[in-house]
Amino acid sequence: MQFVRASGSYPDILIPQVHAWDVSFSNPAGEPYVLMDIAHGRKLDNLTLDNNNLRGLDGMSEVQQLAVIKTLAKLQSTLSAPLLFDKIGSITLNDERIPTV
Repeated sequence: MQFVRASGSYPDILIPQVHAWDVSFSNPAGEPYVLMDIAHGRKLDNLTLDNNNLRGLDGMSEVQQLAVIKTLAKLQSTLSAPLLFDKIGSITLNDERIPTV
């Protein structure tokens, strides 16, 4: 997430700012966590059709379903496109947790 946000290679993808994270269980919280800005929007699973128990895509019209699927496919395609780097190596974080190559 930090690389996508900081690289400038994905200007159309909105990424919340990550403030802190730890993927281990040996932290003060005792669980892996990510603390980040709120991503505004609605969870797909929370969408329901009036007077019906259908949720998510099932609760949408075919036109709405197609729009959601096209948006997700475009996002997947954008993130899957190769990027050129000027060095061999890995994307790492510096001491300030900023992605570097």
